Formats: sequence, C-alpha cells, structure tokens
Amino acid sequence: MAATSSSDSPPATKQRREFNAYFMRQFVISDIHGCHRTLLQLLDTLAFSTADELYLLGDYVDRGPDSKGVIDRIGSLRSQGYRIHCLRGNHEEMMIDARRQPSQLAFWYRQGGAETLASFHCQHPRDIDDRYWNFLDQLPHFFEVGRYLLVHAGFNFRATDPLEDYQSMLWIRNWHQQIDKEWLADRIIVHGHTPTPRKNIEWLADRMDDFRVMTVDNGCVYRGRDLGALCGLELHSHRVYFQQSVE
Repeated sequence: MAATSSSDSPPATKQRREFNAYFMRQFVISDIHGCHRTLLQLLDTLAFSTADELYLLGDYVDRGPDSKGVIDRIGSLRSQGYRIHCLRGNHEEMMIDARRQPSQLAFWYRQGGAETLASFHCQHPRDIDDRYWNFLDQLPHFFEVGRYLLVHAGFNFRATDPLEDYQSMLWIRNWHQQIDKEWLADRIIVHGHTPTPRKNIEWLADRMDDFRVMTVDNGCVYRGRDLGALCGLELHSHRVYFQQSVE
C-alpha cells in the first residue's frame, strides 16, 4: 500500500516537514498484535533501512496469527544492524503474568493469549523458550527521544510524577484531557493502546505541536469503523503511513 499523509496541511507544517527531511528518519509503530505480514508490508512502504530508527510501543503479541513471528523478526532485523527500540505493552505484561501466576492464565488466554500460544505451537507459556521471556522481561515502559515521550498507553497526570506510574503507562485510557502542559513543556506524547479511527489519527498528526499528543494505533486486528490498519509515524515530519491488514 502506498504511503499516505494528510494533504491539506497548513503551509507552516509543510515547510517544517521539508526542513526536517534532512534529519535521520525515526519511525514509531504500535500494537502489531501478531500481524507479522502486515508489519513487513508497512516496513517495506516506509523503505525502512539501517540508516533509520524504529520505535515499537508494545503489544507485539496476542489476537493476530503470528506473535512468535513478530518477535523473531525484531530479533532478526536487530542482528542485521537495524536500530529497533522496543517498549512494553499491556499484552506483554499479561503474557508475563500468565507465566508467573497460574491464576492469570485464563484471563490472558481470553485476551489473545490463545493465538499467541498457537503461534508458538504450545499449550502453556512455560513451554515457550527462555529467549522470548528474556526479550519480554527487559522491555522498558517509556522512552524520551528528543522532544517526544513514547509510551504504550499514556500517562497518569493525577500522579505526583507521571513517569513513575508504570501501571498507567500500560493500561490508561481517556487521559488526553488531563494533560499537564506545564509539566510536559515543549514535549509531545506519542502512544498506542487505544484503537483510533484513521481520520482522527491524521487530524492529530497535523496538530501535534498544538495538542502535544499523538496516537498511532489504528486497530490492526479490527475491522470497520475506519480501523484495520497498522500505522507508522515519522517523528520529524509528522507524516503518517497506513498499511491495511494483510493477515
């Protein structure tokens, strides 16, 4: 699928994008959810290379058909010199909990864990090779990249320090109206977790400097309501790309 972005950007935005074209490209993708083939298609659309950086905001597993393939692909690309930085999502957290706490296994199974186990050809998380758990266990909760705060779900601005509430970084929803712009200063929050219609994502992409927040989850594993694609954002240009699910 061809790269797309909003075509009615104000002149100032277009001028900024042309200026930033000289910077190294930094892409953000979130909520892959086992959609391995769709991820490959999107990376091809982005012409992602070892000269770029890619930030993945969590939820590599569950619901889609090939969670194992997604994690394997991340490792393979890293071994080839691609710069890929990975955050933790709530589905990675559920997967870890299901292994450590037997009482959580049924809950994870209903939330997409069944599909994840099938991709590993096993019946229980304890049968998954340790190298996958090592990958999951080391995932951080947020990145600060230049003026961007990258996180899976968002931040709790009712907390004394939003950067210490790790639970909210994985699970919070409906928090945009609570943003403390004085605390945020000139930074912009980029997150996934909440499936958002494509038209809303494109609208926010053209207004990130004003609203200081951007979502990149178009609900790749869902259908209808302007959902069903994997979304990529280039940080410097604020350009968004969409790859409809091919799973």
